[in-house]
Amino acid sequence: MALLTSSESTYRGFSVTASLVAAAGGGDTFNNDGNVVLYVRVNPFIATTITFATPGTPKGLVITPLAHVVANSAIRIIGPFPPEWFNDANGRVTVTYSQVTNLLVEPIRIRS
Repeated sequence: MALLTSSESTYRGFSVTASLVAAAGGGDTFNNDGNVVLYVRVNPFIATTITFATPGTPKGLVITPLAHVVANSAIRIIGPFPPEWFNDANGRVTVTYSQVTNLLVEPIRIRS
């Protein structure tokens, strides 16, 4: 599992220069302060299910992992991720993928 480095937007999310990286076969993690989104670009020929672990238990409730199906050739921005739902003990979000062929990802922190 790889730890992804987040890019940071300019003031109030005005713009960001994307630095997409290949998704790791065993999944990825990224630091999360509640202002992070995941930018995803999918292979032209393969739809992908992206699943976010939900280790948090707000008010004692167990939350089902969040799964998104991203169509082939799609670009998707997913998030932000409330820390109390998505963060593990290290303050990171864990994401896994149904396939990683030509799947590119990048966490982006939106400045407030």
